[in-house]
Amino acid sequence: MAVSPEKMYFGGIEGGGTGSNLVLIDETGAVVARSEGESTNQWLVGLDKTVERINELVEVAKKKAGIPLETKLKSLGLSLSGADKREEQKEMEEKLVARFPNATEACFACNDTVGSLETATDKGGIVLIAGTGSNCLLMNPCGSMYKCGGWGHMLGDEGSAFWITHRAVKIFFNHDDGFEISPFPVDYIQKELFAYFDLKHKQDLLTHLYGFNKEQYAKFCGKAIVKGAEMGDALCLHVLEEAGVGLGKHIKALIPKMECGMLEKDKSLKILCVGSVWKSWDFLKNGFLEGISNGAAKPIKDFVLLKYRPCAKASFGATWWAAKKIGIALPADHDVMVEEFFHYKA
Repeated sequence: MAVSPEKMYFGGIEGGGTGSNLVLIDETGAVVARSEGESTNQWLVGLDKTVERINELVEVAKKKAGIPLETKLKSLGLSLSGADKREEQKEMEEKLVARFPNATEACFACNDTVGSLETATDKGGIVLIAGTGSNCLLMNPCGSMYKCGGWGHMLGDEGSAFWITHRAVKIFFNHDDGFEISPFPVDYIQKELFAYFDLKHKQDLLTHLYGFNKEQYAKFCGKAIVKGAEMGDALCLHVLEEAGVGLGKHIKALIPKMECGMLEKDKSLKILCVGSVWKSWDFLKNGFLEGISNGAAKPIKDFVLLKYRPCAKASFGATWWAAKKIGIALPADHDVMVEEFFHYKA
């Protein structure tokens, strides 16, 4: 379609370890184009390849919208996994503008949690990611941000699909060794583990652990553990409830950092839940409520859990966030992006 060259255009990218997507919005808030591409995690593909792929996403979207490639976006928000430190974010911003000066007038990079939360709300809240890994970010209404978790499978990832798999497998191994006897039957987990990894003996799992594939390991959660919980397997139910406790603890840890009246009476704390683990909310619920409240200095008396609607992408939040950085508040309907799936009120 032909697009007016006199209009202003704004872009945002949601970048992950396996794929990325960009949305292009005009000054009225209307979507003029979208594009999709490969991973833009600099720790997986390198900084140079990351900025090249970002520019490719921008150019593809411009072509789809009929915008000349030399027309610069007013701003471009980069909400990317792995973009955690300000020094690295700044290096990425500067490299993109230097190598591809026609891409955008202004570029701003942030962690993937920022774009997710900005998609859901502009009034402050929490995003809690529980997919292959886990990560949690608090954004106060006044703009300050605090993080809990996100340290990867070696140091954290509590409540994630990886953690759930690892916990179940560890219980089985400990039980089979006689190191710690499981209070729950391990037969189901043993059968599914051997089938999933094509094992003849449990020692065969070492081949997969030394040639480690985190994503493959994490997928055992959905393939077997959630299925087992649906069938009533006691060990699967137990591990998922433990995962709920871990996820709730992320929120509890951030309570002391909440400012600007976020926990005022008659005000619901918004928690955006992102990732495949949340599809098992019924099995996480009791543990989550325990983790978020047990031992909390100031219990949260009112909170809502939100999930993305099918139309939502964190690239929208990245676009709106970057535009605000240059002083432009684009029209944004956050309610269209999310829906409530649980409301707790003490």
